Amino acid sequence: MGSSIDRKKVINNLLIIRTWNEVGKAYAYDEIDKKEKTKTVVWIDDALELLKEQEAQPVIFDRQCEVEPGHWERKGFCPKCHQVVLWMVNREYCGFCGQKVKWNECSIP
Repeated sequence: MGSSIDRKKVINNLLIIRTWNEVGKAYAYDEIDKKEKTKTVVWIDDALELLKEQEAQPVIFDRQCEVEPGHWERKGFCPKCHQVVLWMVNREYCGFCGQKVKWNECSIP
């Protein structure tokens, strides 16, 4: 996973769209020329992709492991950085990359 979209650029583009009202560019969407309309759609798509990356992703290969006699741990792999995550430690986020994780919807490659 991971995006090649520049987060600062997306924020700047959203600020441009937001300030259109303030700089007299608040005409109706259907009056915007085709080139500008296409650029706006791309900016919005970029923002949506960044937001989707923040959604919790299922842990890969969630399983119970006996780490020593009588001691079991639930573990899996982060869907973003593929590091080992432990249910007792990383219930919501990967401790390596910060990816939000879901334990109830594990994915098995």
